[in-house]
Amino acid sequence: LLVLSSAGLIARSLIKLQGAQLSFEPSHLLIGELALPADQYDNQTKQLAMLDRLVPRLDALPGVQAVSPVVAIPYAAGWSGALAVEGQSAEETATNPILNMEVVTPNYFTTFGIPILRGRGFTEADRDGALAVTMVGQSTAQHFWPREDAIGKHMFMGDDTLTIVGVVPDTRYHDLRDAPPSIYFPLRQSPFGFVPTVLAIRTSGPPAVMVPAIRRLIAETEPSLDLANAAPFDVFLAGPLAQPRLNALLLAVFAGAALVLAAIGLFGVVATMVRLRTREFGVRMALGAAAADVRRMVLQRGLTIAATGSVLGL
Repeated sequence: LLVLSSAGLIARSLIKLQGAQLSFEPSHLLIGELALPADQYDNQTKQLAMLDRLVPRLDALPGVQAVSPVVAIPYAAGWSGALAVEGQSAEETATNPILNMEVVTPNYFTTFGIPILRGRGFTEADRDGALAVTMVGQSTAQHFWPREDAIGKHMFMGDDTLTIVGVVPDTRYHDLRDAPPSIYFPLRQSPFGFVPTVLAIRTSGPPAVMVPAIRRLIAETEPSLDLANAAPFDVFLAGPLAQPRLNALLLAVFAGAALVLAAIGLFGVVATMVRLRTREFGVRMALGAAAADVRRMVLQRGLTIAATGSVLGL
């Protein structure tokens, strides 16, 4: 019973994990990494120029609905850090939670199908020289402003003051078990020295079918580039599910084996008891006991043994 209960709990956890709310639409989503030659794209300016040439052409490719560079492939470690919030003391700032940081383009939320709960998304106007803006996940907004609207509030990163313009749901892009609190930076105002080189591409049909056409277009636009590890999102989703599936399978096998062994053991105990008491049963029936009474007595003994083992197992 103990092993069966464990198997059931693991199976229930797996089912919950498989049905976890991602807060974005994973179907028809292709993820691929751009392999950049270090000698040709050795600084942020060259990398941004490459994206300016490549992304619009990919976006116009038949069968492609939206394209957005992202920081990392699904369920891989991203960037994280803590930010200060207006009105906080130094002691309060020191206890701020670590936030998942995403550097995104204006098309990011459309590509992933992430709804904007309040405020607005990024636009092409959010670039150098404009008001420094940011968007936050729902749990980030609730943590810092539980009874207020986060829109218009300010966060600080170094000497930069960031104005919150939008709130979106917490997503499970980096971690399937938990949706971490997040903050989003527009690519053209990114405080970091890197450029996202993973492409998220939403297609109108099966994503895998589009890979050859996408690779040809990349080769035409940027001959030195290559699209590596291109796969539908479901392929990446299988990674964090692999270990729980293995755990559930192994425990189910062990539970089945334990159940068979327990049944054999119980059968052996009851069969031995019946054999040893055959003479007694004969005497009882000779004195008027019904066959049903004898069966009830045997079954009661077997159920008592099973119940005792179950209680100990629990």
